[in-house]
Amino acid sequence: MRHGSPPTKTMLAIYAIVGLIIIGYSFWLYKNSQELSANDVRAPGVVIENIMQSSSSSSSRGSTNHAKVEFTLPDGTKQQFISKVGTNPPMYSIGQQVEVIYPKDSPKDVEINDSTMWALPLGFGAMGLILFLVGALSLRGALRREKFESAIIRGTTSTSEPTPPPPPIIK
Repeated sequence: MRHGSPPTKTMLAIYAIVGLIIIGYSFWLYKNSQELSANDVRAPGVVIENIMQSSSSSSSRGSTNHAKVEFTLPDGTKQQFISKVGTNPPMYSIGQQVEVIYPKDSPKDVEINDSTMWALPLGFGAMGLILFLVGALSLRGALRREKFESAIIRGTTSTSEPTPPPPPIIK
């Protein structure tokens, strides 16, 4: 493909297929999140601190605040964890009540039960949908344009109306 030339039909088809794969992955993530949240233990917790963490990613510079939460296990043991999700400004204030969720057999895999649990499936779903629509609609346009151009070359049009006869020659 030359620089500046439009994408080929193959590339557009690949965009659409990759978009469908990403949409499928987002449904899988969503289904797993639902199954986990349906079978996991929920407990009340309280935000005891917001911990500022610097990003080590080259694409995301800056710092984010991660909530440090304390909650009580069913046996009465107090446990603390730092949320994997960080925001700037902080999403939670110190002393704020939150619900935590964790697998029955693994209270160390705990997270705050809120909308951030659904951010990954939603983000992947949106990205997949955009990629699919760009690929599919562009491919459709390219195929229609190709059909129209070949009809012009053959001297026919894609409309169902017959071409009117040329006007008679008057002598």
